[in-house]
Amino acid sequence: MVLMMCLSGCTLMRTDARLDYRPDAQVVPEVAEQLNGVSLRGVVVTDARKEAFAPNKRIEDPRVLLNKRNGHGHKMEGVYALDKPLADYVAQAFDAALLKAGVTRSAASPLELRVRLDILDDTVVRRGWTKSRTDLVLVAYVEVFNIDGGNEVWHKRYVGRAQIKHQGMVFVGIDDYVVTLPGTLNNLAAQCLATPEFRAAVKAAL
Repeated sequence: MVLMMCLSGCTLMRTDARLDYRPDAQVVPEVAEQLNGVSLRGVVVTDARKEAFAPNKRIEDPRVLLNKRNGHGHKMEGVYALDKPLADYVAQAFDAALLKAGVTRSAASPLELRVRLDILDDTVVRRGWTKSRTDLVLVAYVEVFNIDGGNEVWHKRYVGRAQIKHQGMVFVGIDDYVVTLPGTLNNLAAQCLATPEFRAAVKAAL
């Protein structure tokens, strides 16, 4: 009984962690060749994720990563949080990928890359009846916006993902998420740059 109360109490607590994120931009030579010389005014990331227990309410603290789970895998009110807003780390991922591809920042460019974060969650991916893996997935709506014209030029919804490599003995914890998140961020940015329609949209402004 005492153990159960302790475990329940832990799930209601907030656990903060520092993420030492150094983007590993996954940009293939073909993509870099096509984007080299392109310019964007900037990258703007907004966090539109919803509370786990209030589907119509946005997460108020942008540093929140996701909700904790109890021993049965059900989400609790307790949260894991980072030292900086998730949106800041996403911006880092896209900035690094664009820089590696040769895309420059220019106040004269009419185009801005906008990223809206919709969902961050750990999801079980089954492979057959017995094998499964757990991925940390980040769902984002990405658009190229023409500031001068005031219109969206292109958009697409992406699901960045990376497999969680369990570090602990029993439950997935903050250490597992901190180790996995960089891979999810890198994958999200890489998918966007690898999309032919995205490259065509930003090149059209040249």
